[in-house]
Amino acid sequence: MGTFAADAPFRPLVRHGGIVERMRDWAHEAEVRLLGSRLIERAVPELGLTYILPTHTLLGRLIRVNGMYEEHMINWVTERYDSLRGGVMIDVGANIGWYTALFARIARDPGQVFAFEPDPNNFDVLSRTLDRNGTPNVRLMQAAAGAASGTGTLNLGYHRNPGSHSMLSGQYSEGSVDVPIVTLDQVVMPMLAPGQQVSLIKMDIEGYELVALRGAEQLLPRTRNVILEFSAHRMRKGGLDPADLVALIERHGFHMYEFVLDGPPRPIARERLLDPAFRKCNMLLDREAPVPLIH
Repeated sequence: MGTFAADAPFRPLVRHGGIVERMRDWAHEAEVRLLGSRLIERAVPELGLTYILPTHTLLGRLIRVNGMYEEHMINWVTERYDSLRGGVMIDVGANIGWYTALFARIARDPGQVFAFEPDPNNFDVLSRTLDRNGTPNVRLMQAAAGAASGTGTLNLGYHRNPGSHSMLSGQYSEGSVDVPIVTLDQVVMPMLAPGQQVSLIKMDIEGYELVALRGAEQLLPRTRNVILEFSAHRMRKGGLDPADLVALIERHGFHMYEFVLDGPPRPIARERLLDPAFRKCNMLLDREAPVPLIH
């Protein structure tokens, strides 16, 4: 592997609306027709990793073209390289392995990484990326994380965006597949040494975060940080109450922050999260309280 560039400059992703978004979609469709639906390799020198990318997906295109994805959150992780190294890290909703491979590189030996991805196609690409980078410290689970073990239905989202698959009903779906469900407590807790902490859980599962965290009641008190997508609109569509997720977070003693593109994570109030007009954000849950401003 190359040198780990924790302070490498990243180009922020710029979100556009309207005609610009549609032009990007058209350009992507044209690329897919030209390249076909296949897997390609893309080196990301800033992370010292090589990813296997499906050409037909939006995420694959973003990484292939930009060489980076979610820079603001990647920066937060890499800036904590020293404190995360050798620790336990968990990726729930691993998709094609963007975070899993990075976690594996940071954790190294004797660190452990647990990755959960229920979609068979995503899991195949995830496995290939980890094999390409040599990651013996990763335990892969082709399963969804939930409140109890069993079997459930994964609703398949837009085929160009397999990251939009969800275990919640009431979402846009182009089909479904039955998948196994496990709990984080069931899988991870037996692997921890007495008193051992979890350094980081990353969870992006399209509104199902509340259900998965209900299956981590033993694990959360031993967890330092959580990165999760708070998707209020998906939760409501799926019959869940965002207030229950906020209550669970607070009950476990976490302080809530929002990732922003133009600076470090900033505190976010429960009132904003529970506003009916609020849709979603990427959150950091931290044991440390916000530092009061001195006027």
